[in-house]
Amino acid sequence: ILESSQTGIIQMDHLGKISYINRAGKISLQSNSDECHIEDFLPTNDCQIILEKLNAHNKSFSFESLLLKKSNGELFPASLQISPVIEPESNFANQDLVLLFQDITERLELEKKLKEQQVINIETEKMAALGRLLAGIAHEIKNPLNFILNFSELLKDKIKEESQVEQGVKSELLHLSQLIIEYGVRTNEIINNMLFHASNNQEDKEKVELNNL
Repeated sequence: ILESSQTGIIQMDHLGKISYINRAGKISLQSNSDECHIEDFLPTNDCQIILEKLNAHNKSFSFESLLLKKSNGELFPASLQISPVIEPESNFANQDLVLLFQDITERLELEKKLKEQQVINIETEKMAALGRLLAGIAHEIKNPLNFILNFSELLKDKIKEESQVEQGVKSELLHLSQLIIEYGVRTNEIINNMLFHASNNQEDKEKVELNNL
């Protein structure tokens, strides 16, 4: 059963001398030997902390994430649980310990990718919301602006047709109406640019088959 387990299993004494490593443990640690010391697979500082904790507490404890060391010196993150082998009428100082560990490299990488994707999704949604806001504002401005441009053109034509207005006044009115039209056209171009960028910020949606993902 121990050899078929996908979890690394190590048995050692209270001094850290290892007497057994199962198949999964040997593969993760790249070790072929049962006769070794826990210091071979734990950074020195972590090893001292664990051994001190073992000698101070007669109970199980675990590490959600701890660096273990392969036989070639390469470090990898792992979850680790340590439990004493309870034997009746046995002194804890002489008890063996069982270490259960799993390589969590893939899990941490997946969590990192998920967090990165969440950030991207949040930024995408922000940009989409900004696009919708810009589109709404642009449409609200564009409607009255079109009326201003149309009435300015009508006003310009009306001034040209008016014969009872002095020529100097007529020229000034034509100039002012032309300015209204020019600034109106410029404003309209700005609004069109806003609508263009707003449409680019909208998310492209399409149907997908979930079973193919």
